[in-house]
Amino acid sequence: MKYEQMLNIVGHQLLKGRPLTDAQFEYFFDHYCNSGEMPYGVAKARTGDPYDWVDAKITEDYEQLNSVLQVSAMIN
Repeated sequence: MKYEQMLNIVGHQLLKGRPLTDAQFEYFFDHYCNSGEMPYGVAKARTGDPYDWVDAKITEDYEQLNSVLQVSAMIN
């Protein structure tokens, strides 16, 4: 599944107050680590909680994606 598709599903889930599953966390943890977006110290749980960071990043990216889609719909 593409990142945007997973982001749409999981972002909606988080906004409804449902937590990430282990598989979802692993998917996004790997994605953010491999892309270099997650700070090394957070990934190693030295300077922050990886779960909290991934949760916040998904929410931020989901809101950004939906803003882009809304603008795109208004233009078309």
